[in-house]
Amino acid sequence: PAASASLAEAKLEEFASNRRMIIEQAQRHVLRVYPSPMRVDSSNFDAALGWMNGVQIVAMNWQTPGPSLWAYQAFFSDNGQCGYVKKPDWLIDGNPPDFETLEPSQVLRVRIMSARGLGHRTFKDHIVNVELWGIPQDTRVEKTFAAKTDDGCTWDQEFIFPLCCPELAVLLLVLHAGDKLKKSDFYGQIGLPINNIGLGKFEIRLRRRDGRRTT
Repeated sequence: PAASASLAEAKLEEFASNRRMIIEQAQRHVLRVYPSPMRVDSSNFDAALGWMNGVQIVAMNWQTPGPSLWAYQAFFSDNGQCGYVKKPDWLIDGNPPDFETLEPSQVLRVRIMSARGLGHRTFKDHIVNVELWGIPQDTRVEKTFAAKTDDGCTWDQEFIFPLCCPELAVLLLVLHAGDKLKKSDFYGQIGLPINNIGLGKFEIRLRRRDGRRTT
């Protein structure tokens, strides 16, 4: 590339109104976007805003774990966690779809069966946030019902997500101990790139708030 440019989050949102222009820029130059300096709490934005517009480098506030950063880490768990994920072909070719009229091309069905090894927390309910991160049309958050636990609990609850752009989508599961009416305690999280999810039944170990694996 002949040049590179750094954009604040707000500037990217402004340029994103002309998506073809910014995608063409990203074909010739390296673009980097970083969180707004107005985020005095060091919170994060949705990295998919950069990815869907061809931005090669999306900077995040790593000191602030949360759903945005977990989805970001999950996206880059692909390709051997080397830190590089190939852009979708339509970003490389410069022929992006019209997201406003894009129809779902896939349907993701997720069934949350059960959890075990939670410890004896009989005084708390457990809820799983089932979140889909990606382009705005795909982004959604669902919740399981609250299940009591005696070291383990069972939901056996299915969620259906139509997907318009699976190449940029991440499934994020977040387990909370609490209830839907009161502030709940974080228990664990795991994110999976949609293109890495196959058919079948899987047992998944959760990660800590900072992204490290639980023991």
